[in-house]
Amino acid sequence: MWFWLRQDALPSWQRRRTVPTILDPYRDHLEARWQAGCRNAAEFARGLIRAGADIRPRVVRNWAMRRRRASTDVLDATPGSMSPPPWRPPSINRTARLLQADPSTLVSGDRHFLDRLPVEAPDLAKSVAVATRFADVAQRRSGESPEAWLTAAAATSLAKFAVGLERDRDALHGTITTPWSTSPVEGLIGRLKMLKRTVFGRAGFVLLRQRALTAI
Repeated sequence: MWFWLRQDALPSWQRRRTVPTILDPYRDHLEARWQAGCRNAAEFARGLIRAGADIRPRVVRNWAMRRRRASTDVLDATPGSMSPPPWRPPSINRTARLLQADPSTLVSGDRHFLDRLPVEAPDLAKSVAVATRFADVAQRRSGESPEAWLTAAAATSLAKFAVGLERDRDALHGTITTPWSTSPVEGLIGRLKMLKRTVFGRAGFVLLRQRALTAI
């Protein structure tokens, strides 16, 4: 760096030599499918393997990631552009948060996405409706019985979740029918967990007990 600072001109960068890759014979095919609208790297890899290519899916995923970042349909706004950035398609986790959010608090792009989601993915829309029903049951906003909800959930993608609840049916009934909750002591529970983790592997029960009693 100091060498560059002493110079009167910017350093002359040398272009990196292009290194051949195993994907080179298939780039035209991949680019054609990309331009046709496909963005599924796994589908790209399956198509190449079916065609006899000796290639790993990871290599195709890396190509798709670089292609997505360099594409004209990148999600970020063009540097220096005065136009607002385009709406960014949500990740799986963000989609879950959007489905639980109040629609009145969402921006127009997110609201339009949620409006189109039931049309494009009816099975997902059914699962979302069943999940909303469970929230109503658990928070006692609905008169629906847990058994009725478990039956409805068995026909959706929430089936495995419903099986887990079925194994702990007594706890589910207790949550709905009793007024007890751990909410008043959640802060204390979090503090005790923090104390436990800070001394884990370095101290025994005696010190942990003393720190817990002092914290309480």
